[in-house]
Amino acid sequence: MVLRHDSAGVHLKRFLEQRLPAVLEKRYRNLNFENGSIIPTIPDLQAGAATLVQEQMEVVGEAAIGADEAFDIPLSDIGAEEVSYKIIAVFSGFHFTFRQMQAADRSGVPLSDKKAFAARRAIAEKMNQIAAFGTSKYDLTGFLNNVDVPVNNSSFNPYTATGDELAEWIIDECIAIEDSTELTETPNTLLVTPLLHGEMIKKRMSDSDATVEEFVLKSTGLSSIRKLTELKSATLEANGVQATSTNKDRMVLYPLDSEILERHIEPTAPMPQEYRGGKYITPMYACTSPVIWNFPKAGRYIDYPKA
Repeated sequence: MVLRHDSAGVHLKRFLEQRLPAVLEKRYRNLNFENGSIIPTIPDLQAGAATLVQEQMEVVGEAAIGADEAFDIPLSDIGAEEVSYKIIAVFSGFHFTFRQMQAADRSGVPLSDKKAFAARRAIAEKMNQIAAFGTSKYDLTGFLNNVDVPVNNSSFNPYTATGDELAEWIIDECIAIEDSTELTETPNTLLVTPLLHGEMIKKRMSDSDATVEEFVLKSTGLSSIRKLTELKSATLEANGVQATSTNKDRMVLYPLDSEILERHIEPTAPMPQEYRGGKYITPMYACTSPVIWNFPKAGRYIDYPKA
């Protein structure tokens, strides 16, 4: 066995190193608006479609008390109309040179897989942003900025409130949806910021050991309470949902139901590869509709002072 030494007579540094078997990669956050966990998402957009058309039917009529021989009976009828929604495409892509392909083949590194993942992730990030906040440039509405969803601009401060007061505030907002829709709609999902969720699990009810979260889930029709960073004041303002210096976080109540709201997509797919300027270029795309609130009064935005 031959030992190699440098000019100073010691082992070369690389012979004293141990390489760890795992390759450390970036950890990515969940894209909750994109992955369908917040908005029912249906991958049914047809290739090439530029508009999504939905038929809406309205029943109109009344009844009255009358005698057997009455001839002036009120009539009921139905009306129908078509509502159109714009579809937009989101693009990204990746490239590699001929020499990079050779190096990848020699080293056994799946270069195209890694670069394709980066492009897919970029598209998913943009799709998540559009699903949450929409895009005014292309006149697309998101989950958090639908003008038909009622907004309560509340002055209640959950960070200075007692556990009882915090629970009552949330329950009252649930009741407000049921009352305004004549019990047609009942929210089953509550979306909050991480800080507000922290208050809900730290504060307890005065007459029991239950946390505010446990009490609210037991006392209402809510089945899920989710944490989202997109509800923070700075993020809402940066994406045009709120005006600058509003300084209010947002809480959202709604039924997680595909009949109430929906989003349609064409999943990410590659376009034909090009060779240009010594590079192999693979464009990728995905398409999306706006977030469609079929029954916006079933939801509720509650804005409150941020911590």
